Amino acid sequence: MALKRVTLYLGVLLMWCASSVIAEVIETSLMKGEYAPGETVQADISLDNPVEDPKLTSISLTEGKTKVSITPFLKKVSVNHYFLFFTLPLTAKNGTYALHLSNIPFIVNGTLKEVSSAYNITVKKEGPFISLFPGVFIISDEKDIQLAVTNKGQSTFLTVQTPPFISHSYQQPQTLNEGATRTLKFTLLPLPEEVRQANITLLYEKEYIIPLFFASQQQPPQGNEGEEKNPIVFITESAAINRTLKQQVTLEGDLTIKNTLNTTAENISVFLTGDLVEIGEVTPSLLTLHPLGEVVIHLVFNRRKSLEKEYYTGGVAAMYHDYALFFPITLRRLSEPSSGGIETMLNETRAEPSKHQQAQETFFNYTFAQKVKGAQKHPTLISFIIILFVVMLIMMWMKKTTTKKRTFSEYIKEVEKKR
Repeated sequence: MALKRVTLYLGVLLMWCASSVIAEVIETSLMKGEYAPGETVQADISLDNPVEDPKLTSISLTEGKTKVSITPFLKKVSVNHYFLFFTLPLTAKNGTYALHLSNIPFIVNGTLKEVSSAYNITVKKEGPFISLFPGVFIISDEKDIQLAVTNKGQSTFLTVQTPPFISHSYQQPQTLNEGATRTLKFTLLPLPEEVRQANITLLYEKEYIIPLFFASQQQPPQGNEGEEKNPIVFITESAAINRTLKQQVTLEGDLTIKNTLNTTAENISVFLTGDLVEIGEVTPSLLTLHPLGEVVIHLVFNRRKSLEKEYYTGGVAAMYHDYALFFPITLRRLSEPSSGGIETMLNETRAEPSKHQQAQETFFNYTFAQKVKGAQKHPTLISFIIILFVVMLIMMWMKKTTTKKRTFSEYIKEVEKKR
């Protein structure tokens, strides 16, 4: 009996030691303890010499046993140091969520083990609901950076704070209206030698701290030079899409994705995130980009004319290996007074193509390629060709009628006279 107790105690002790070792190889620090729906979660992650870098597929969010749809972005700051950010769905309910880092390989006590860890995130629906992109900056030799801030709730004022070597023009509080996105621009001045990291702080009813890590002044990662350069980019003049959407209108638009590499990029996955998956579609969903090539992806929202929520938030994401792109989109349902009746519905149905075309033209804040349904002949050109043909026929007829006919004997006489 005593031997069994000793064995049990030893087993418990070994399990505790193993869990303690595992807990020490992953350290995660959340930038805030509480988030509202639609806000951007930021986490600083330190790993103790993993066998390989964590992958985006290792990151997930759950509410109880339910997996929550997110688009994570994981940036490598330096060796063993990473920074994670993602935006919560606007439909997230109050409660406790779990952020999972799963199956990260380590050598623990001489044995290869896949270690997982989870961290609680508290979600409380308390406005304003503001998201930002990106949630971190890894600075190499950039001089200018941009931060997109989106307000998904009531209007508010932003106060911008930076250290002296980050210049900007936002000395006064900045208005951020409901449903609006502001792109804040910053210029980096020469850095003091001792600076390794700095922060941009946004103050409103709450606070965001956006870290800037200066790669040129960090210890260089071993064998990972140029790792932070994204091989694929979206070509767009807009930082985000924020607009209203009528129940009977379908929105369509094109977005171009470009390969920045001199090699072919295969198996690029393109998909919608957040609530947009309920009302949207994107084609194609799998791409191959030739060296420095471009492909246009087509977006359609509200094809079935069935909007059930007031807000639909998320974006278009593109993933290539461990690299990810994200273009945020927020659509707000516009309430329309209905007069009812079959005639009104028929009239709206007849008018839908023009509404659809207008919505399509204004979906993005830049010109995009329109679908060509067939070659259209220019009426002016056709008219010119017809007139020219008629004129040629008239001239030929006139020439034929004015030509004098001669007999063979008359022709002989004319020849003799000339002699």
